[in-house]
Amino acid sequence: MKTISTGRITIWASILTGLALCASQQASAHAALQSSTPAADSTVGSPKNIELHFSEALSPKLTRITLKSGDGATQPITLIEPKDPATVTVMPNTSLSKGLYTVSWSVVANDGHKTQGSFNFTVQ
Repeated sequence: MKTISTGRITIWASILTGLALCASQQASAHAALQSSTPAADSTVGSPKNIELHFSEALSPKLTRITLKSGDGATQPITLIEPKDPATVTVMPNTSLSKGLYTVSWSVVANDGHKTQGSFNFTVQ
């Protein structure tokens, strides 16, 4: 029967702990979309504002939001000054007519990591 020295166990435990910490820091280094108003895949009346709530603070100068109608036409929006550094609010420049809309986003967290995505909602 082989025995493993306590020193080797300590070294391997330290290595595995370090790897786990590195992996968790990498996973949390990106701003993830936590929620939105309107919510993804929801049906709503024409919203006055569209809010995207992220997991961490964003760099406002590197934030890009687009709103497209179901036919692919880009809808004009205005970016509202953020009250919360992890929230982006845009206002459609006109009332949205009935139909499907896609919100696409590209953001850079304050730590420099870029993420992007999109979601849909329907105006009834």
